[in-house]
Amino acid sequence: DPDFDERPEISWLLNGKEVGKGGKYESTLSVNGTYTLTGIAKDKSGKTSVESLKIIVGNEKPEIELVSNNNSTFYFEDKPFEYELKFKNGDNKVLNKEKIITKLNYIPQPYRPMVETQNTALTTVESGSIGKTLYDGSDCKACHTKNLKSVGPSLTQIAQKYNGKAGSVDMLAKKIIDGGGGNWGQTHVMSAHPQLNIADAREIVHYIFGLSDPKKEFKAIPVAGKLPLDKHLEDKPRGHYNILAEYTETGNKGTNMQKNAKTYPLRHHVLRAMDADMHPGFVFDWGQLREGGSKSYLVFKKIDLKNIKNISFEYASKALDGEIQIRKNSAAGPIVAKVNYPSTGSWDKMNWVKTDIDLPEICDLYFVAVKKSKPTDKIIKFKSIKFE
Repeated sequence: DPDFDERPEISWLLNGKEVGKGGKYESTLSVNGTYTLTGIAKDKSGKTSVESLKIIVGNEKPEIELVSNNNSTFYFEDKPFEYELKFKNGDNKVLNKEKIITKLNYIPQPYRPMVETQNTALTTVESGSIGKTLYDGSDCKACHTKNLKSVGPSLTQIAQKYNGKAGSVDMLAKKIIDGGGGNWGQTHVMSAHPQLNIADAREIVHYIFGLSDPKKEFKAIPVAGKLPLDKHLEDKPRGHYNILAEYTETGNKGTNMQKNAKTYPLRHHVLRAMDADMHPGFVFDWGQLREGGSKSYLVFKKIDLKNIKNISFEYASKALDGEIQIRKNSAAGPIVAKVNYPSTGSWDKMNWVKTDIDLPEICDLYFVAVKKSKPTDKIIKFKSIKFE
């Protein structure tokens, strides 16, 4: 009581009917429905304060689970993905199969964890796109919008004209770097972008093509079966698939419907280092990770290691030998595998090293570069990590 005159009198109402008095109220609601619990505090002078809480009984959120004997993080060439999607009503009612939705799509860009997707139904190719990041950081938007013609053609118009044509990716990547006109008339000449390398320019083109790529649309799949996963075969780098599962429960009498949707991404088993969740010590610079020093590391979260027997690293090291440690769940976590790497003699010359691993579980992986003696600066540059 702000007036400090006495302890206020408190009464409790459930759906408008008084059910108790005092500072505490407890009750067990055994009948399904929607309730409104109201607390009323009244002081000696007659002033009152009212607070209400809405309570829903008997309609829990449905559960969705992806079950597979396959690895649940990666897909592999020439290996179909065997799966079963399981649905369960929150109150154990019989499932309404007409309310189950199961779909699959393919995104031409590699999976990147820039957005949380585990409990979200993906609908856009833009999620986690390196090409979009490069596009947003350049001056491209001054002349090109996504859907409407501006100074230059829209990104959608470019995709519709060139996507699927042989050699179009490299042709447009070169055009982005060199600039010029003629492809869309002579009224506007595109500025050159010499700061971009060819790999960065290709990423931008892949992003543009993805805006109109029919492969990104979700298509219905069975609740259980084997998926061929063959849409990626012509793409470099490989894109990722999304399995969408959705169920809407009709609800009990007096309660609202409950809906749950989950998206399960499947990424190619060769990951790009620049697609890591985090990369402390490695600077991301225009589409690639630069050299890092000792104790720099890459983080890939929630990686399923079921059926994974070894992990390989594609790297470069100009003049220094070192060690790659695989740690579990933190940079200071237990070492579950490690491998020594020799110098490659140049930052432009890549090499592979491999280590065995036996950890059939889902965990966060930390790939830590280590050199125990000086010099410890710029000891390694990662390009790819392969799971087999």
